[in-house]
Amino acid sequence: MRGGSISAAAFAFLVAAGVWLLASPWWTLHEMRAAAEARNAEALAAHVDFPALRESLKSELAAAMMAEAAETQDGAAALGVALGAALIGPLVEGLVSPAGLRVMFASEASAGGAPVAGFGDEAAMTIDRDGLSGFRVVRRDGTGAGALVFRRHGYAWKLSAVELPEGGQEVAAR
Repeated sequence: MRGGSISAAAFAFLVAAGVWLLASPWWTLHEMRAAAEARNAEALAAHVDFPALRESLKSELAAAMMAEAAETQDGAAALGVALGAALIGPLVEGLVSPAGLRVMFASEASAGGAPVAGFGDEAAMTIDRDGLSGFRVVRRDGTGAGALVFRRHGYAWKLSAVELPEGGQEVAAR
């Protein structure tokens, strides 16, 4: 009988692990959406890896600006792009933080409770798995602002990078 109870426990563990693997990304998105709708910056911040997200955004924005500079033949426009690239770091550092979330929610609340960008209908989203340690959230119809990239931190998922549309490259701390 002892062998049977060990087999049952192993089976139960495997079932629980499978359920976690399938459901935890959706649960994380649900919790993030609920926190955003409640304008709860602290609860939302618990699901964000701020250092990795900042590095990702800096990289994505710099790549987009460099692509724009390469396409333009106008010297003044190229100078504007270069100046913009110099401002990316400090701007992202200030905005992508728990304090930045609080300011964003406060400004949205004063604007009459506008919907929170990026937290739309979950039925319109799909999850692309990246093994056991990551997933990407994209819109099913292919529209929108690229993808949100999540990495596993222990048993939890945290937003760690953003992929911008039009050939942006995802760079995140792994």
